[in-house]
Amino acid sequence: MDTVFGMARWAIAQPRQGWMGVSALAIVLVFLAIVSAGLFLFLRGALVPFRDLPGPAPDHWFYGSFKTLMASPSGAMVDKWTKQYGTTFRWTSIFRRPEIISLDPAVASYVWSHPDTFDRAQSSLTQFKELIGPSVLSSAGDEHKRMRRALLPAFSVAQMRNNLPIFWKKAYQFKDKLAQQIGEHGKDINPVKLLDQLTIDIIGRAGFNHEFNSLGDGQDELLKAFQRRQVANTVSGMVRMLQFTGVPVGRLFPNKTQRESQEAKRLSYKLSKEIYDRSVQAVAGDTDAKISKGDIVESDLISVLIKSNMASDVRSEQKMSAEEIIGNMFAFILAGNVTTSRTLVWALHVLSTRQDVQDNLRTELSRVPLDELELDELNELPYLEAFVRELLRLYTLVPMNVRQATKATTISLSRPIKGRSGKTIDTLRINKGTTVLLPLLNINTSTEFFGQDADTFRPERFLDRSKEGQSWSSVPGIYGNITTFTNGSHACLGYRFAMIEIKVVIFVLLRGFTINAVPGQSDVVRQGAIGISVPVVKGAKVPGLSFNIRPNVK
Repeated sequence: MDTVFGMARWAIAQPRQGWMGVSALAIVLVFLAIVSAGLFLFLRGALVPFRDLPGPAPDHWFYGSFKTLMASPSGAMVDKWTKQYGTTFRWTSIFRRPEIISLDPAVASYVWSHPDTFDRAQSSLTQFKELIGPSVLSSAGDEHKRMRRALLPAFSVAQMRNNLPIFWKKAYQFKDKLAQQIGEHGKDINPVKLLDQLTIDIIGRAGFNHEFNSLGDGQDELLKAFQRRQVANTVSGMVRMLQFTGVPVGRLFPNKTQRESQEAKRLSYKLSKEIYDRSVQAVAGDTDAKISKGDIVESDLISVLIKSNMASDVRSEQKMSAEEIIGNMFAFILAGNVTTSRTLVWALHVLSTRQDVQDNLRTELSRVPLDELELDELNELPYLEAFVRELLRLYTLVPMNVRQATKATTISLSRPIKGRSGKTIDTLRINKGTTVLLPLLNINTSTEFFGQDADTFRPERFLDRSKEGQSWSSVPGIYGNITTFTNGSHACLGYRFAMIEIKVVIFVLLRGFTINAVPGQSDVVRQGAIGISVPVVKGAKVPGLSFNIRPNVK
């Protein structure tokens, strides 16, 4: 270091002789910056309080192990590291950031039950804010609590029961369009586009009483504007990695794509505001003088939010602004469209490769004398319930949950770890700013919790009541002792909506069609280590999966 500072003093002391003197100073300053950055990157890993945790050595001086994780199939690299280092370990992310990955249920429980200590990563909040504006997905702290509290009535059981007819109507519309495409003899088809159209139409109608008509002509201006926003914000490579760390690439380096994104954002907001204004007028003309928040049930979610703002037992500081309600409309589209449609693709994959499961499920559904069921009747179909629970467990769509410590804390481990020093670590010390990654897929497929057949699709595991008290009971989750929807104040608000939607679509599909695997497409891998996990045929370069679908013989 003395040598480095000596060089700087020498360069500064040199007489300025045109550009040569300036260049000497610039070279030394650049050299100093590189050395300082190198020291910072090296020391940041050596000074963290969890430095004794075992873990993989970084693969790259800048990327750490980030590229390795992102390039691996969903859950694969974490599974490898877990076998080597245990259920809690450290790893090195981009910019050589030391972070923690833990499958310990005690860590997940603590993180999810302490939202004031662990919040969404700032990079995630920034990206959501850029894409959809103020919403429950882009807010933190007290602002998030206020918005979530306002949104809860929109996802209540009573509201889901009220929305159920919309689910049935759209599912049968989907069935008719699928039947048109496959003909009377059936054919091989990639159903992703149809499923995307189905889920977005359900969201439009049940979310804000708006017909996207995606299963029809698909010419809705709001839908096209929002899709342009998504496309303009879809990036890859280095830009994606920088965005993951919170670097505002779009604002620092504006380009044509960013300008298109802003234009699409303005247009989609204008069209959404028109829907909002119409809903306000409709609700205002149909509202009693005095209403309470707990009594509100409407035909769509946005009307619930608007009416909640009018409730006499909601204080003014708890109400949501028009901009926030519109932001949450976009959040609903973003969180509920692709996630559900891709889960249904995984369901078709299971049904096409496991004819025994398909036969068992069809047998149960064929005994139902009605084409549409009430919510309680739908939930009382045991094999369908077990199928959906197993689907969400084994094919966890978002394999990783990321949280960031807002202050220093200590977590007791339920599975102690042997440290690098050889000492047993039973307490995890975490400093402010540390990122903790909870691998939802790996927890859901852990043999410790779900037995030696944890990687096998077996709905029967949830039908044996004698096994209810077994090891998965320690797995935290808002639904069914699986981590898919996480838990706590950041748990998925729309989990009931998603589950009902999946059940209704499977009910309609299997009563109308038989699903078979296409030769050469049954062997798939899961692509997506942190984002959405999608099926990719082994050896293929792009996601996509086709199935042979034919009408049932009556």
